[in-house]
Amino acid sequence: YNYKYTTIYFNNIFDNKKLKVLEELLIIELKKYIKVEEKDKFIIIGLGNDSSAPDALGPKTIDHILVTSHLYSIGEVEDGYSNVSIFKPSVIGNTGIESYDLIKSIVKTIKPTKVIIIDSLKANDLSRLTKTIQITNKGINPGSGINNDRGELSKKTLGIDVVVIGIPTVVDIKTIIK
Repeated sequence: YNYKYTTIYFNNIFDNKKLKVLEELLIIELKKYIKVEEKDKFIIIGLGNDSSAPDALGPKTIDHILVTSHLYSIGEVEDGYSNVSIFKPSVIGNTGIESYDLIKSIVKTIKPTKVIIIDSLKANDLSRLTKTIQITNKGINPGSGINNDRGELSKKTLGIDVVVIGIPTVVDIKTIIK
C-alpha cells in the first residue's frame, strides 16, 4: 500500500488573506488523498474530548460539517454534495467504550466508502504546536501520542480508505524544557 504524509506549515492564521491561502492549500492537499466518486459515502469522525480544549479539535470541527446522509436516504440532494455522516465517539473516560470499538461498529453498520478522521496531535517540537496540519492515509492510533494507545484506525482495520487530518495541540513537559 502506498502510504502518504503531508505536513502544511503556517504561522499566523489571524490574517484573513493568510487564512484563505491556508484553506486553499489544505483543499489542494486533501484532493491528493481523497478522490470523490459519485457513489461515495463518507463518515467524518472527530476524535477527542470536547470538554478538554487541547483535545477538542476533532469534536469541535465536526460541529461545522454539513451532514447530508439523511437527505440521500430520501433522494433530495442537489448536485455537488457528497453523502456525509459525522460521528463524535468522545473518549473512553467519558463513555467507558473504546473509540476503536465504536468506530468499527459504526463503519460496519452504515457501510461508508471512505473515513476521514480529525484529531488533535502531540507535538515533539514546540515550533509545530498549532502551526502545522498533518495529513496521512496510513491511519491513526488514538492516544498514542500520550502513551495511551487505544487501537489502530486504518484501512487495514476498518477495511476502507482512511484519511487522517491532525493538528498538534499538545506537548509534553520534556518538549518544553529541551
